[in-house]
Amino acid sequence: MVFDFSQLSARDRERRTAAAVSSPAERAMQSQIENYRTKAREFARLAAVAKSLRDARHCRKFADMYWALALGDEPMRFQPPKGGATRPEL
Repeated sequence: MVFDFSQLSARDRERRTAAAVSSPAERAMQSQIENYRTKAREFARLAAVAKSLRDARHCRKFADMYWALALGDEPMRFQPPKGGATRPEL
């Protein structure tokens, strides 16, 4: 039996042909990218429902980092806040 590709949408045809030609390494990389996108969406959702601005900012930074990873860009590194509280000397 031969599968009739004409009944599929363009996206489904592309997905089936790509899956048939891709190597295991390419599929693993695609899976990792999908994981990054999923994490980015989840952190964006958490940022939207966060109770405090600090939590929202923290979640937004993670969402941005995972989107950068999914796009193949170098994620920005977290920078500690400058001029925070100092420890009193004893």
